[in-house]
Amino acid sequence: MKKYVIQHQLKVCIACLLMFFSLSAFAQEITVNGIVTDANNSPLPGVNIIVKNQSNGATTDFNGKYSITLNSDDILVFSFIGYKTKDVSVAGQTVINVILEEGGYGLETVVVTSRKQSENVQEVPISVAAFSAKALETKGISNVSQIGDYIPNVEIDVTAPFSGSQSILSPYIRGIGQVDFAITYEPAVGLYVDGVYFGRTVGSVIDLLDVARVEALKGPQGTLFGRNTIGGAINITTKDPSRTFSANGQITTGSYNRLDTKVSVDIPLIDDKLLSSVSVSSINRDGHVERLPYNGAANADLANPRLGVFSDVNNDGDQGNQNNDTWRAKLKWLASDKFTATFSADYERVRENQNASKILAMFNDVGGAPTIVGAYNACAAGLLPPELCNAITNAPGLELIGATPYDERFITDDPFSNYATADAGTKIDTWGTALTLEWELSDNIDFKSISSYRNLKSQFAEDQDFSPIDFGTAGFIMPQKQFTQEFQLVGNDDKLKWIAGLYYFNEDGSVTDQVVLGRGLVQIYGQNFVKNKSYAGFAQATLKLTDKWSVTGGARFTYEEKELDGRQRDLNSFALKTGVVAPEDFPTSDLTLYYPPGVNKQTFSEPTFRLGTEYKFSESVFAYGFFAQGFKSGGWTTRVTTPVLEAPEFAPEKANTYEVGLKTDLANNTFRFNISAFYTDYQDLQITVQRGITPFVENAAQAEIKGVEVDAQWRASQNILLSGNFGYIDASYKSITDPNAVISEDFSFINTPDFSSSVAADITFPLGEDKARLLFHIDMVNKSEVYNDVENTAILRQPGLTLLNTSLSLEGPNRDWKVTIGGSNITDETYLVGGYNNPGVGIIYGTYARPAEFNLGLSYKFF
Repeated sequence: MKKYVIQHQLKVCIACLLMFFSLSAFAQEITVNGIVTDANNSPLPGVNIIVKNQSNGATTDFNGKYSITLNSDDILVFSFIGYKTKDVSVAGQTVINVILEEGGYGLETVVVTSRKQSENVQEVPISVAAFSAKALETKGISNVSQIGDYIPNVEIDVTAPFSGSQSILSPYIRGIGQVDFAITYEPAVGLYVDGVYFGRTVGSVIDLLDVARVEALKGPQGTLFGRNTIGGAINITTKDPSRTFSANGQITTGSYNRLDTKVSVDIPLIDDKLLSSVSVSSINRDGHVERLPYNGAANADLANPRLGVFSDVNNDGDQGNQNNDTWRAKLKWLASDKFTATFSADYERVRENQNASKILAMFNDVGGAPTIVGAYNACAAGLLPPELCNAITNAPGLELIGATPYDERFITDDPFSNYATADAGTKIDTWGTALTLEWELSDNIDFKSISSYRNLKSQFAEDQDFSPIDFGTAGFIMPQKQFTQEFQLVGNDDKLKWIAGLYYFNEDGSVTDQVVLGRGLVQIYGQNFVKNKSYAGFAQATLKLTDKWSVTGGARFTYEEKELDGRQRDLNSFALKTGVVAPEDFPTSDLTLYYPPGVNKQTFSEPTFRLGTEYKFSESVFAYGFFAQGFKSGGWTTRVTTPVLEAPEFAPEKANTYEVGLKTDLANNTFRFNISAFYTDYQDLQITVQRGITPFVENAAQAEIKGVEVDAQWRASQNILLSGNFGYIDASYKSITDPNAVISEDFSFINTPDFSSSVAADITFPLGEDKARLLFHIDMVNKSEVYNDVENTAILRQPGLTLLNTSLSLEGPNRDWKVTIGGSNITDETYLVGGYNNPGVGIIYGTYARPAEFNLGLSYKFF
């Protein structure tokens, strides 16, 4: 009997194996290549291709070519705005060329990599806003910061307080982000370009040159993207080189002497084996805040005691200008059907004036306590002893007694003018290389390796007083280099989709602070050196329980090692001279050294988890819900202005988020409606608070954030596309854990409007069959009031506003040329996008957005 049972089980196993291999024979995985064209045989770039009833997808390159791996009996779905969607049965074919007919009413299907695999954005169980290359062009988005205007509950600044630079990316997603650029302070929203993480916010305002897609992932991404994505991630994918030779260019002129040029060339070096591309851009525009000569009353004043340390970052001209160049190159080796290697390199050069700021207020005291403004003005009035006012280190002969007071005479009536004279601007050179290896190990398992090196050299400085007397200036020198390595193993079959990987991050950098206040009363010179290492292992899997219902689980474990060698000092020992501190309060006998000598170390280890479920009610209705965790690394405060005996530390932030969402494509794919609701328990908030004149980072509060987001698109006809979105967010402090923090539970979050929305219309006017066409775009962006600093300073509050942008394009019959005239902020709204209140110094200044601007552009495809 036992023998019979064993024989029977063996037969069953053999039968199952035979069935498996027979099914595999009918559904063998193959790679399909082809080209998509219109009726005039012109290639269509950006066409979305998905496997029917699956989330696997691809897009066509600039020459309309695509490549996708799928089962031999699958069905491909080709969709493109303005063209009829087309289904094609693969039936074992490896080359499928497709002609799309104009007249389709369907919405564009966007393929994203927000879960590190190509998927239809409508079937990704997270809230993600995606912009294709065509959408970026239509909206006139040229750098990554501009996407924030079109995504609810997302704010993106390009400047940071007391930096003077407009090349510092400061994104906030659902109320979580950061504006401090300190090298010991981590970003809360991760930036990735082709899978490579950018460790510093300085120099991260990426020019969207030759970009295929930009995605904004909302909520903690701690499982797949790791540390410092507690608020979300911005994921940029650049275009791959084409299999055929092509070249295209673009030139744009406009207000404030704007002159932008972009050129991209694809060069196949070996047919279908070795491909290359090179892209170059140059962005140039005058500033919109004018530096005026001061002709009012003033006494004789001496030169800036900094002795021109940052003279090489000063560019004569108005503040808020743009002057940056970007180069990007790719080399792709198609070694076989199973293995590809892609090498990329990029370089960005920035030479700009200070950001568009002006002084709004100055004051001699706060609650009776004197400020640096008050101390300087007391010197000028002869109310303080000469040994304090005239014996200033590094400024021999400088006498503050009798000097011109720093007061309201230097506040201009115009938000777009000031009296600034000091060296101020940005000088950045940053470059990087990356090598991506992709290897198909089997029909269902792929291996990917992403190796990268990045190098940043930056100098930036700010005239903080915006007056001719050089009362306050701040300058920073920040070099940084990083190496990252990621290994991914990806599996995909009918029931289980999974990814597992290892990640390594190594960073070495420093920042030298040079801050002079009160014309030399305070002279901060801070050299701070950091070394950071991070190791992580991660895994995530989606299991289909039925054809409609699936569950997703993921985990990541991160371990970090951090080192800081802080050397902050005040060369004039102002706190000692005024009696605020005594010699015994200093960490050493050097009475200029404020920071304890030696290397400080911290380690962090943190697991983060994700658990969710998804249900597909039909081909057009998809629902999801999940729980996800994220954390942002801890660090040190280095910008001390009085002695400390121990390096001030702050702990990591943590966030637990719950989200549910519904994504729909209705009315034969002509109407799309997505909605999501979320709740975040936000712990140990790292908040930059002022202690005297020192901006300290503290774990100052616990908070909760909840909100709703809606996104809709309607293809009303072949030639009319209407879209809109809406976001509501309620971000509130539950408790204040730092008694020294100048915030309270009823304060609003920085850079977090309660309501945000945008609506847009895109209308095509054909000028005859197979002829040119007019393309009209208009969009309106609305946001409720925004506070531009943590302390909710009233003068830095930006009331709710509405912005209007528009463009009109004439496109050639073969879509090989286009002329565009457009305008941004065409109602000429004046509004704040940043600011700084330092009560210890006694100054408040604000940063203003650009006024109304108009442009004229020409793009042309040469080959």
